[in-house]
Amino acid sequence: MLTEPLIKQLHQLRLSGMAAALEQQYAFADSSNRSFEDRLGIMIQHEFTERATHRLVQRLRWAKLPIPACIEDIDTEAPRSRPRPVRSGE
Repeated sequence: MLTEPLIKQLHQLRLSGMAAALEQQYAFADSSNRSFEDRLGIMIQHEFTERATHRLVQRLRWAKLPIPACIEDIDTEAPRSRPRPVRSGE
């Protein structure tokens, strides 16, 4: 099967992640050594990841956060200054 029409059809079906994974498989010669199931699994996983990333980007856009932040920016070594609660009867 010709690759260009196949990739075009994947884009028309809105499976751009699978199209990108297929292009990568054709670019690297070591992919041809894998079984059909492995190659198909890689393509499906690529599509799944791309859709999840798109959903996250869309939700962040909707949130309109004033400052871009990521989990790596959290300083876990900073001392906490919250006072301990006082219990009665101790």
